[in-house]
Amino acid sequence: MAKLNISDLEVDVRSLGEEMLLTDVKPVYEYQDQKRTDKLIGYAYTVALAAHKYADLTVKISGEKQIELTGDSMPVHFDGLKVHAYKSYRDGEVYFSATADKISPVRSGK
Repeated sequence: MAKLNISDLEVDVRSLGEEMLLTDVKPVYEYQDQKRTDKLIGYAYTVALAAHKYADLTVKISGEKQIELTGDSMPVHFDGLKVHAYKSYRDGEVYFSATADKISPVRSGK
């Protein structure tokens, strides 16, 4: 009988809540043979989730930088957000991996 693996399941992104505050943007580089190259492949956008006591979630998006962080934080929305859980073999903890197609600022009044 096949065994269900936690990494095979996708998190229902509605459970993350509506309010996501962008707190950091960092470049993501390609790795080869477990070593970082100089090839920029996208950006990692860290958001604080209001519905989860402002816990952090980092979302990777391939390609060019899509948004600049202005100030300490700003409300944002992701299109095509996908979140998966995985268990680290190093420490046994469960972590989350997130990707999206697009990030955009949430305008006041939305």
